[in-house]
Amino acid sequence: MSSINGLNGSLTNGFRTAKGEEVLQVPSSDVAALSEQLLRCQSCGNCYTEPCLLNCFHTLCAKCVRKVTVKGAPGTPSAPAGAAGGASQTAERPVVICPICK
Repeated sequence: MSSINGLNGSLTNGFRTAKGEEVLQVPSSDVAALSEQLLRCQSCGNCYTEPCLLNCFHTLCAKCVRKVTVKGAPGTPSAPAGAAGGASQTAERPVVICPICK
């Protein structure tokens, strides 16, 4: 019995990678559990309704993103130059602090 990231499985006979390594066969019940985890917010654990991908590649629901959003530094550009209104505006821009990375 072998394990990869908490999934248990057995090495199969006959399947090998290009490097000659045996392939781990994972039971379908473990695949279903992993699929369920991927559909849940990494912060609150609820099923996604509005998933948001952060710059760090963690995914949170929109409700959790709102909870971890803080005001940015004063003078942070809130719109790129040439955006509607012409010149770049300076105002506080919201910053998301990832609860998993912090």
